[in-house]
Amino acid sequence: MAQRIKVKSVAAPEWVYPGTEVECVITIENITHEYVHTALTGMLEFLDLDGQDFSFQLPEEGNWTLAPFQSITQKIYFEMKSSNTVVHVWSWYWDEHQYAWVDDDWNYALIMEEAPPYEPPIEQRATIVGKRLYFLGTKEEKDIPVSDVLQGTRIRVQVDVRNEMDSWEKLGATVKITGPDGETVFPEEGHYETLDTAPGGIHYFTIPGPEWPLWPYVELEKPGTYQTRIRAFMKRWEPDIMDEYVGELCTVAEAPPEPPPDAEFKDMKITDYTRTGG
Repeated sequence: MAQRIKVKSVAAPEWVYPGTEVECVITIENITHEYVHTALTGMLEFLDLDGQDFSFQLPEEGNWTLAPFQSITQKIYFEMKSSNTVVHVWSWYWDEHQYAWVDDDWNYALIMEEAPPYEPPIEQRATIVGKRLYFLGTKEEKDIPVSDVLQGTRIRVQVDVRNEMDSWEKLGATVKITGPDGETVFPEEGHYETLDTAPGGIHYFTIPGPEWPLWPYVELEKPGTYQTRIRAFMKRWEPDIMDEYVGELCTVAEAPPEPPPDAEFKDMKITDYTRTGG
């Protein structure tokens, strides 16, 4: 019998990772001069998984009536399994003379399973390889933790993050500082670098960073032990933490008392005098 409903195309991606949602677009056309009642059946054939094939019908209930040379498009969605997959689609039409549904056309799409990209463990992506205090007054740098920092000192935190990947990556770092009584001295802040870092390269962060027209700092106002949380990030896996240091930042010593004001000579009196020597 002459064909009536043509399955023009079954369009789907050629390669798909397992676990990914697949969109499959099916287009059919009435290639006659008559109105035709039609429906579709289909099957997902998982070539590498015996006995797990899945059948479907479009529409799920009833049928469509297509005008002469009318085309329609339908979509199906499914999760890609760990198997190469064939999407089969058959068209059917209602034959008034036979009073039965007639199998008319068939088309398919082959979807190949693609292995997911390798993702190294977090500890092999980016690491903190240096952390220092920068002292604004003396412009010195000391490895964290630092002891005997003078009360009232103004500091910034320098963090060195190394790209452990074999690809160029955008690195980031944040710092949080708490005071001797557990209060937040510097809330968790940081930033990503502007350009990417080469494989094995190190980016040097200074936090707090410059904010035009000023460059902020942290002032250590209380004596005691300060704690910090320093984190390294990689933009590709944001917000996953690549590396982290949680521990002591520094200990701050109480500033020595201010010397008393110079006494005026008029208030000084000689109470005793002994001559020695010749």
